Amino acid sequence: MKYEPVKIYIEDNKKYTDVALIVDRDDFLEQIDIVRRILGITLPLPDNKQFFRRWLELKQAELPKGEKLEVIKNLLNRFYKSEDGAKILERIIAQRKKEGSNIALSNILFLATTHLLSNFKLSANYSKAIEKLIISNVIDDYDFSSVIGCIFSPFWFLPKANRTIPIDKRINLPIRDGIMFYFYPHTTRKELHNAIDKNYDKLVAEYNEWFGKKDYNLDTISNIKRDRDWYWQKKQGKTYLQIAEEDKVNKIDPEDFKETVRKAIKRYEKDLNSPI
Repeated sequence: MKYEPVKIYIEDNKKYTDVALIVDRDDFLEQIDIVRRILGITLPLPDNKQFFRRWLELKQAELPKGEKLEVIKNLLNRFYKSEDGAKILERIIAQRKKEGSNIALSNILFLATTHLLSNFKLSANYSKAIEKLIISNVIDDYDFSSVIGCIFSPFWFLPKANRTIPIDKRINLPIRDGIMFYFYPHTTRKELHNAIDKNYDKLVAEYNEWFGKKDYNLDTISNIKRDRDWYWQKKQGKTYLQIAEEDKVNKIDPEDFKETVRKAIKRYEKDLNSPI
């Protein structure tokens, strides 16, 4: 069968090699051809500028029914090289029906991409490149990154308004919010450093937008060790005056200084009891 070569617009020769030695394999291109037939993508393939329009069309298009659905099941069996393809699709259809929702063709794209990653033993950074080439037959630098920076949260699937989860709802979760940079064995130190430098500020700003920025009182930070020490002295039974009298740094009258001690301890207690 004749295949159209994937257009690779990647400057770095190492990254170009990583992509080319996968997307030029006949067995890979055969699988891509089956996925395109399932999705109804025909030649000529849309160019790079039309990718997002075509992707939105797939997201909005529901899985067909009747004979067309049977054709898709048969193609999925060919794709998986077993009857697993149709069975997987049937399970998804049943689950969505139970939830009262339908399957979009973009779900098939995701399913196929996941299988290709597994089948060809590819790392996750190939996923966007595979989706892109299925639809547009083009891969550029943006589609294949050796470092992936992202925000991770157990609540990421929630609408923005619901992402600030009350503390009593999240205390039992084993995983907390965070910013992650994924990289791979073939990623160079330079690529990792460049990706962090390029994306750090943007990801931090996005994280703060979604989950809120935790700001500490400047006095808390500059005097944290002193205030913690005073807090524990008070907790263990000393009075504000005793703490002021025993403080080795203090040069003023303990009677005057005890108010500073009191305020510092109260501030520390307030910070301790603020939402996590």
